[in-house]
Amino acid sequence: MKEKEAGWERIAEQLIQDLRNGKYSPGDKLPSENKLAGEFQVPRSDVRRAYSRLKELGYIYSLQGYGSFFAGKKEKIPLAMVGRTSFSEKMKELGIPFRSENIRAKRISYNPSIYESLGLPEEEPVWKVSLLRIVDGAPAAVYTRYLPERYFPHLPEDAGSILSFHAYLRENGHERFHGENSQMTVGLLTRLEQEMLELPAASTGLVFSSKTVEDGSGAILEVYRTVYRADRFIFVYS
Repeated sequence: MKEKEAGWERIAEQLIQDLRNGKYSPGDKLPSENKLAGEFQVPRSDVRRAYSRLKELGYIYSLQGYGSFFAGKKEKIPLAMVGRTSFSEKMKELGIPFRSENIRAKRISYNPSIYESLGLPEEEPVWKVSLLRIVDGAPAAVYTRYLPERYFPHLPEDAGSILSFHAYLRENGHERFHGENSQMTVGLLTRLEQEMLELPAASTGLVFSSKTVEDGSGAILEVYRTVYRADRFIFVYS
């Protein structure tokens, strides 16, 4: 198993280096699986896995019956780990076209870890709302928020139409807030996240989790998990 993994990783690293160094122009066809298998002395399955990884990272695309092609060098979008700028505001600031889709909105059953994070008793209603962010025409991130109905009394009517969490907080009178317990990791995605982001099974992504706390009162307005495609974003501190 180790030798097989080393084989596809070695191929992927070499191809990424070639693409970054300008060996190929956007639209150029890459070597066939047979050619690379012979060049690296590995099974075709290793080449197939390496190409799958490059496709996942956004370097290449495939056309059935024709092969794999270089998609062009993509610059990663910077996102701040801290700060009050929303995703929508950041995309507008960078001039990047985007849109949001509300893909899930429902009241959840009691979940000890979520309720503990929100500091709520078992009987209080909490809503789960998930948004898909489409950036420059392609799925790029999935945002999932857990919102207490006590701070957002119209959630039963509003949950399915929320498209910006920052805007919704402000619409409900929560003007000043900050993040706490923020954490960024590289982790495996759920099946739904993989499907929404159009990634193959067992894919990893940049996972950002945190909670939003109201200044002054200390009320926990939401806890959330956001998953970003690793080929589209880079996190920075501001």
